[in-house]
Amino acid sequence: MLRKQLFKQAAVCVLAAGMIMSNIPCTQVNGIYASVDVTNSVTVNLSQRIQVVSADSKSVLYKFVPTQTDTYALFSEGNQSVHCNILNSTGDVISNFYPMDSEGINFCTNYEMKEGQVYYFQIISESGNPLNTSVTLRKYSDVSLKVDYLGDSKSNHVKIPVILGKPVTVSLNAKVTSATGTITYSWYAYDKNMDLTYLPNEKGETLTINQVNEQSPIGYRCVVSNGINSEIFEIELLSNVSVSEFEKNNEEIFLNDSKKVAFRENGTKQMVFKFVPNTDGQYAMYSSESEENNGPATRCDLYDETGKYIDYNEYGNGKNFVVIDTLEKDKTYYFVISSNEQNYNPFRVTLKKSDDVKLKINYSANYDVENNRYNIICKEGENISIGIGAIISSDIGTITYKWFNGNSLIEGENNATISINNANSDNAGLYYCQVTNGMDTKIFKILLIVNKVEDVTTKTETTTKTETTTKQEEVTTKQEEVTTKQEEVTTKQEETTTKTEVTTVVNNTQQTTTATTQTTTNKAYTTTVNGTQQTTQTLDAGTQTIVGTGKIKSAVKKARAKKAIIKLKKVNGASGYEIKVSTSKKFAKKTTKTVDAKKLSVTVKKLQPNKKYFAKVRAYVIVNGTKVYGKYSKAVKIKLK
Repeated sequence: MLRKQLFKQAAVCVLAAGMIMSNIPCTQVNGIYASVDVTNSVTVNLSQRIQVVSADSKSVLYKFVPTQTDTYALFSEGNQSVHCNILNSTGDVISNFYPMDSEGINFCTNYEMKEGQVYYFQIISESGNPLNTSVTLRKYSDVSLKVDYLGDSKSNHVKIPVILGKPVTVSLNAKVTSATGTITYSWYAYDKNMDLTYLPNEKGETLTINQVNEQSPIGYRCVVSNGINSEIFEIELLSNVSVSEFEKNNEEIFLNDSKKVAFRENGTKQMVFKFVPNTDGQYAMYSSESEENNGPATRCDLYDETGKYIDYNEYGNGKNFVVIDTLEKDKTYYFVISSNEQNYNPFRVTLKKSDDVKLKINYSANYDVENNRYNIICKEGENISIGIGAIISSDIGTITYKWFNGNSLIEGENNATISINNANSDNAGLYYCQVTNGMDTKIFKILLIVNKVEDVTTKTETTTKTETTTKQEEVTTKQEEVTTKQEEVTTKQEETTTKTEVTTVVNNTQQTTTATTQTTTNKAYTTTVNGTQQTTQTLDAGTQTIVGTGKIKSAVKKARAKKAIIKLKKVNGASGYEIKVSTSKKFAKKTTKTVDAKKLSVTVKKLQPNKKYFAKVRAYVIVNGTKVYGKYSKAVKIKLK
């Protein structure tokens, strides 16, 4: 497919140019490397930075034993070209990582390591010169780029319409942030032959094209890096066309038509369907049967009667497409069906009202509409079933399900629910479920919170001795004192300690033993034990940690300026704030800009001058690596000066 071919060819070009590329671990086959003697190694700890100096050796060995299973990054910083092998406990090479930063000299590992197992990092000089560099060990999640996609598209490859003769600004469909390093942007243009050209003067998040013409590149690639790892984004340009060619060769299609078609051998790999709706509304044009008939992977581009580009879809459902758009009564539209495969087997194209092909969704009463997700809370050790919080039906096609844990596909899970036995903290986090009927696809978010269950420890010590007097056994036991003492209570802090003294009289000797039963509820608490203050933070079962409601102190924008300054009131316990700015008081998606902020004073950029804007904010806390939001503030009008 075009997209896959583009990525493969571009990757070759980038490597040839010494570009920043994501490093994919490559597991070595036994026998390629000889085992390494691991007796002379130095232990490296998490977050430790080490100066690697070796006057007489070209490699140095470091030992690491993770205390928890996770993906770890050992990365180098310096002016010497080095690479790193990862070895197992016996000294066999199990993965390697080569230079990947903008200067092509430093490496960064990205490897999952198991708790309690022994691993070795072998640092090797690329040039053969003695080593003189520095390395740091961190969790990969702490040093990797964070990508927050904008809008509904979660792809690194997007297409945007352009008008010939007009300027256009190309930007990523994502906000990229990093907890470490400095983010850099490197831009490349590519032509119809997929040849890349580096643009040395383009260093920002966006790229402006002064005028789009027929000689302009068909797309752009942006490599974003923090010097440790990188992400690649591609933006393909779709320009307006002349409809004269469409008028010469087209077939008219009507509402509810379903046509069996095929590309002609030795003909153009394109067919045009003309459609004039008799009412305003949303319409769906889709292909089918391509998979069943071993037909071609198809694509559809939609243009209006002036040749203005409207929309496209390709290979969105296996080999088939679906284009859903709002069309106007009595206007002419052209659906241009194409393929880049030499395949002449038949497939089917159908035109319907969009309501006839869309999924029908009935959300449950406790669905979190504001955050567009379903929240599930359980205790450690529970067996749970995770669903999407909605009932899905469809008038057409077959409904299928795909489940993801984060960005990773969960193999074998293709039902409306998935089951987790003996849930633990590793299971917590954000899940996604992709639901489709072959024509309409929806993504559902499910937040799973697994609460820790504190140990309930009961310790009872009772000492009883027996006194015998004239063949009579006398045992006197009395409960002297029961005291209940609440040690310390702060916000969400609770501990109960019960002490029981058991007194036994034996041979006129009184012995006292104290039995202590300590029960700690499943909440955040602070206790003092043997003079030492201990604090534990957990989530209460059946409740969700909710941060307070956000509030805007002031929001100001100069009338002609393209930015606004928004000041917030601090929310206790908040990890950060999500600010929405929009020209719509209802914060319609297309007119709304979302900003993530850690500070109380935020500058929101790329606004339109002389426009009225509204703003609202909500705070959030991080739970098991996932943002849990509080309530939005009331929408305030941004004051124009």
